[in-house]
This record gives sequence, structure tokens and C-alpha cells, in this order.
Amino acid sequence: MHSPLNGWTVAIARLPVDCANAGTALTVQCAEHGAIAATTSPMPFFDPEKKRRTAKG
Repeated sequence: MHSPLNGWTVAIARLPVDCANAGTALTVQCAEHGAIAATTSPMPFFDPEKKRRTAKG
């Protein structure tokens, strides 16, 4: 889905260990859109130090 916070499309997937490295090129099979090129990356929304603002107000 599109991430308005990051400005690009994001997805979470389970991968074989040998594919779970940042920068690995993958092809995602989508029933509606066919093959979609993807690249693995660390989860950008992981914020263990809670430095990112998550609520408006």
C-alpha cells in the first residue's frame, strides 16, 4: 500500500533467509497487476528510540 509518511509504496513479506538482505531484487506476483519489481530494505517504520512523531495534534 502507499505510505503517505514515506511517500512510496510499502509492503511486509516473509522471505527465505537468503533473500532477506537489504537491496535484494525480487519479483512480487500480484493477482490483479501481474509481476511487480521490488527491492528489499529494512523496515523504515521501525523506530525503537521513538524519535518519529506518529500522531497529529
